[in-house]
Amino acid sequence: MTQQIFQNYGHLIGVNEKNSNIAENFENVITEDDVSDSLLMTKEIIDKYGPRLTGTNSTKLATQNIHEILSKHCDHSKIETFKVPRESFMAFMKIFAISFIFSSFFFLLGGFWTIIAVIGYSFASIFALLQFVLYKETFDFLFRKFTGYNVFGVIKPSKKIKQRIIVQGHHDSAYVMNFMSNPKLQKLYAPRIFIGLFVFIGTNFLLIILLILDIVQVQTNGFRMVITYIILVGAPTVIQFFFFKSNKISPGAGDNLIASMIAVKIAQIFGESKKDGHNLLKHTEIVVLSTDAEESALRGARAYVKKHIDELKAIPTYVFNLDSIYNTEHLSFLTADINGFIKLSSEMAHDGKIIAESLGYTTKAGPITWGGGGTDAAEYARYNIEATTLLGMENSAIRDGLVYHTLNDTVDSIEPSAVKAVLEIVYRYILYKEWKLSDSN
Repeated sequence: MTQQIFQNYGHLIGVNEKNSNIAENFENVITEDDVSDSLLMTKEIIDKYGPRLTGTNSTKLATQNIHEILSKHCDHSKIETFKVPRESFMAFMKIFAISFIFSSFFFLLGGFWTIIAVIGYSFASIFALLQFVLYKETFDFLFRKFTGYNVFGVIKPSKKIKQRIIVQGHHDSAYVMNFMSNPKLQKLYAPRIFIGLFVFIGTNFLLIILLILDIVQVQTNGFRMVITYIILVGAPTVIQFFFFKSNKISPGAGDNLIASMIAVKIAQIFGESKKDGHNLLKHTEIVVLSTDAEESALRGARAYVKKHIDELKAIPTYVFNLDSIYNTEHLSFLTADINGFIKLSSEMAHDGKIIAESLGYTTKAGPITWGGGGTDAAEYARYNIEATTLLGMENSAIRDGLVYHTLNDTVDSIEPSAVKAVLEIVYRYILYKEWKLSDSN
């Protein structure tokens, strides 16, 4: 076994069997029962409580259920509440459509009303950039706040804590996206979004130029005709945003309750080992965290980080976030998040990729596709805390065959092989980090 350890992991940290002083047990303990349990826990929560929109009683009850499970396996566990403006993230869609209609009307009136049109367009563009693209909180004060629920459990090592690994998923589920609901049109999802954005922001830019030309008294009749034509032709691509989001809620099995249940299973494995007197961890503390409001611009993770920032900074902390676990074929580690604007840990992604390959899984490492949004890992990276996300779905702009953010996001849509792969990768990553720390001392 020791020889296998060094064959698989020695090159990661530059040691060999002769100079190492530790021989951790890296053998695969993940069983088919672990996979079945993870899927069963996911199904039971969905069957009991249904979809889990942030701020609803179903989400509160699901959080309590997760807490009950974690309390059996962790040294301590806790539910933390926070306030979240649930609708502020997706509100730009309707704002875009409404602003387009009214601002375009003011533009057609001409004269002084052109200023009002520019203000309307510019407000919507700035709102979308800050709230939706960059995940900021600039306009949160405009929206009603709901109560969110994070839950976590902690497993302490046998000796002094020298590092922490957070294994994380999120248990809230998303609104159903109408653009995603028809499988035949899913490949048009990104083009529909980008074309609408291009028409709106492009028109905004042209109106600003028009206003400047009007101020300096340059003849603009021809220019106005061009803008009018763009507005009339592009209207359907922008007005469609009003109907982007349904009032229905996805079951959220793959996005992302299964990730939370995989984290719970990791807690069970290490917790039971500790109870049996065989603590696998000497200096590594494990935190298993399930956040709320990820679908509301990562607000649950943001609340957790802000509340725990001192302890997160006190010792080296590594965040292994899991998201959208559907199939083994598309496993990938993120190196950048929030539409590519937030850098994640390349080292964690690299180590995770090599560990996955040692288990026989092919994975990729790279930034989230532009327009792909963000994951909870970004909230840690904002504070320079090492973090990556392991995705289990295709990371590209043009995709089809998707069930996330639809009513079809049920347990049946999750490949058991993907659950097993993620469990094995996370388990071995934790042991690898423990081994690396112990070997360096």
